[in-house]
This record gives sequence, structure tokens and C-alpha cells, in this order.
Amino acid sequence: MGRYDIQLLKTKEVAKLLGFSTPSPSFRYWCRRMNIEPVPGRRDVYDPVLVRMRLDEAQGLSSTGKSIKDLAADSEKSLALVEVHAIGSVHR
Repeated sequence: MGRYDIQLLKTKEVAKLLGFSTPSPSFRYWCRRMNIEPVPGRRDVYDPVLVRMRLDEAQGLSSTGKSIKDLAADSEKSLALVEVHAIGSVHR
């Protein structure tokens, strides 16, 4: 599949992929809770990239494969190093 090829999924396919037997009210409720919505203007079509992204977010994962906690810890470490460098340059 090329970069600009678009593959969308029908509601029935998404429901089955997510473990629901049909696109039932419980499936639709679960999707709303996960912030998984159909493509705007197409009630019966979903973007698989959005579905995957929302599932990753719900599990605390990022697109890099690191958990949100790990990313936050990395960010704090980076900030601490910047602060140390800034303090050092002030005292020179």
C-alpha cells in the first residue's frame, strides 16, 4: 500500500476486530468512551489509523512505543539537564 492509499473499515469490520459480535449499542457506547468516531460525514466508515491511535492512548502508549509515563519521565530529565546547563552558564 502506498503512502496515499486510503483504507477505511465498515462498522461491522471494526466491531468484529474489537471483539464484538455485531455493531451493537454496547459497541457504540464503548467507541464513544474510547473517543473512536466514524469518519466525518460517513456514519458507517472508520479510519483504522484513528482506531489504532485511540487504542494506544487508552493503554497509555505513544506512537514511539513508550508509555506516557516513560515519555513524561524523559521530558522531566531533559528539563532538569537544561536547568543545570542554564545555572552553570549564569555563574560563568
